[in-house]
Amino acid sequence: MTEDRDQLARIYAASLLNRSAGEAFDYRDVAVLARVLPLIEADLADWLESQLRGVVSRGQIVAAVRGGQARPALPQPHPASASLEGNLK
Repeated sequence: MTEDRDQLARIYAASLLNRSAGEAFDYRDVAVLARVLPLIEADLADWLESQLRGVVSRGQIVAAVRGGQARPALPQPHPASASLEGNLK
């Protein structure tokens, strides 16, 4: 389960880096961003909890964010380039 979450974080990190137009990155950038994402997600969940004041619980927010439900849908790869490598160099 942890491996699945780690892989999803790496895929999401690569997708975010691909969206930064014209910037080259390598696998180390993906790995660093994938390790930082859970920290950002937790900070976001804490902030939302303080803003929502009991509408939903922190646990629900964290579960949704970390489960990928709060992430935008990843773009589907173009058939000619069916990989997330993008700018990977």
